[in-house]
Amino acid sequence: MKNKPISPNYPIELLARRYDSLKEKYTWIRELPEVSFSHFRCYNYINKMIWIDNEFDIQEGDTVIDGGSFNGMNLPFLSQKVGDSGQVIAFECDPFSYAGAFKLSLDYNNIKVFPIALWSKEDILKFYINTTISANTLMRDRPNITDKYYTVIGKSIDELSEIIGLDKIKFIKLNIEGAELEALKGCVNIIKRDKPQFLIHTHELNGKLLMEDVSKFLEDFDYEVTQWTKTIIIAK
Repeated sequence: MKNKPISPNYPIELLARRYDSLKEKYTWIRELPEVSFSHFRCYNYINKMIWIDNEFDIQEGDTVIDGGSFNGMNLPFLSQKVGDSGQVIAFECDPFSYAGAFKLSLDYNNIKVFPIALWSKEDILKFYINTTISANTLMRDRPNITDKYYTVIGKSIDELSEIIGLDKIKFIKLNIEGAELEALKGCVNIIKRDKPQFLIHTHELNGKLLMEDVSKFLEDFDYEVTQWTKTIIIAK
């Protein structure tokens, strides 16, 4: 696994001051939910999307997957990148986050959002409530987990690709709170068929960050893996 800077990390304050000019250059910023701009995480998100725009070769007509879509903040950016001839397939099993992402998707013809958890196989899963905001998880051994949970449907990317009818997948983003390896195990056929590019947020499980295990899994399929931040890797 390589460790190199991909692009400059703009300070949050600078992004906030440059917000109006950024909206002119990156039209997808204008389409984000307005509620997202109430705190600093929005600017952190914009910074990440600019990085992705520079690093990944997403073109019009491509099919991309947004795994762990949260409230849909990635969707306007991805929709613009793939254009009318492409498609954005998003998965979000948290019912409240799914509602936001689905509502946002109604304004786009090339976005589909499904209330499904990405997993290694078809299964009925417990989705645990976390005391940390936006960190609910399928994994019982994540930090700050409560005993409360939702019951959700889990399916593999391989199976979902067949059900939805996805011919070729160009890019997959995973931010699924510790279930990264399970989702990758359910993506082996797609990896062999399409070798999609990955952006993966790795999380702590059993007191250990999953970055090394996730990187090793992808390297076994001849991916070049680069550590992007302390917790994010890219694989091509």
